[in-house]
Amino acid sequence: MSSLGRRLAQHAAFRRRRLTLRSRSWVFGGHDLSRAVWICSWQRSGSTWLAELLASPPRTRLVYEPANLPDNCFEGVEASLTPLPIESMDHIEAVVRGLAGHVHHWWTDQFNRTHFPRRLVAKDVRGLGVAGAVAARLPSTPVVLLVRNPLDVAASVLRLGWFDSELSPREAYLREVSTWCQLHETALTDPRLKRAVWVSYEALLEAPKVELDRVRAVLAQSSPTWLALDVDSLKTEERSQTDFATERGTSVESAWIEEARAVLAASPFGTYYDAPRHHVGSLQTLLDSRGQ
Repeated sequence: MSSLGRRLAQHAAFRRRRLTLRSRSWVFGGHDLSRAVWICSWQRSGSTWLAELLASPPRTRLVYEPANLPDNCFEGVEASLTPLPIESMDHIEAVVRGLAGHVHHWWTDQFNRTHFPRRLVAKDVRGLGVAGAVAARLPSTPVVLLVRNPLDVAASVLRLGWFDSELSPREAYLREVSTWCQLHETALTDPRLKRAVWVSYEALLEAPKVELDRVRAVLAQSSPTWLALDVDSLKTEERSQTDFATERGTSVESAWIEEARAVLAASPFGTYYDAPRHHVGSLQTLLDSRGQ
């Protein structure tokens, strides 16, 4: 092939790649933010699983963790060394752009499999500190706050080795639980998040289709396009590849658990996670008691 022919072939390949990226982000009917939903969670809490379930209808784009982009934070150990953003304009803009479908990156697009989407699901595990600001910026976009027992979250983080090596495993475990409690209590009392839908990972495991029906009903209030989510047909027993079922590493000692349980008991979520079952409605009772 001549040099001119090679250049023309390379240019054609480049144009095809650009068209593919555009077709995966262009939203039918324009960037109507009522057709987007933001799942804001903590690491190791099942947010990818929930995002994949909500993004299961054809022509639904999944945007993966846009709040990670400003810090170039793409690994669990990196995340442990990078402070969580709190009211950071860079991170707020990253999430807003992600929900508007304007972000194109190998990280955010790694789970996207659709073209010409009608709706969009974005998820973040480093966005709780900017959740109120994002909700205020996008009043027509539903927000789902997904929580999991922080003792289980911290145990998973330790087993994966996702903590600062300068901390002892005990210190890392207790810090994870304490930070979780602080930021979730702030979110619980933030008036900007009053309209958010709270979902617990435990209730989602216990009654996935009941919880998903509840979430779908809220999303459909924002846009009827979410009625495309066929809850009855979902394979809820399938887990995301990010579940890391073969975690190995530091195990949690019983003494640390007791210390962490005391921290959790002092938070508004202590009552919920002290209950033997986490059925649908029990988390809402907690929210109602806090004036949410």
